[in-house]
Amino acid sequence: MKLSGVSIQGKSFLQNVISTADYMFLKNSLLEDGDMNGYFTIWLLGATGTRVSEIVRLKVEHVQSGIFEVYGKGNKMRNIYIPKALKYALLKWLWEQKRDITTRAIYERLQVVGTTSTKE
Repeated sequence: MKLSGVSIQGKSFLQNVISTADYMFLKNSLLEDGDMNGYFTIWLLGATGTRVSEIVRLKVEHVQSGIFEVYGKGNKMRNIYIPKALKYALLKWLWEQKRDITTRAIYERLQVVGTTSTKE
């Protein structure tokens, strides 16, 4: 009797991924510090799984509808769904601030977060 070989799937892993506890700590720290730009940027990244390059294309209309289409790697289109809690919190904050989500605001916020995280 001849047996065929068994294939074993390699262990998949991602490098440079923070834990859920670290994500919550970062998010809560930004909220406590009153850094709402950073808070919502991190929440969007964590809750939707989008890339920074995709978030910069986000518009208020997308937040209002709760969905937006992005073209990612390989020019493939995919839908990003914004969770209801995030959607309503973000719309409330934008309305209170009378602000739009802009590429410049997100870029500047990420620059600040990046420089403070590398100092630690």
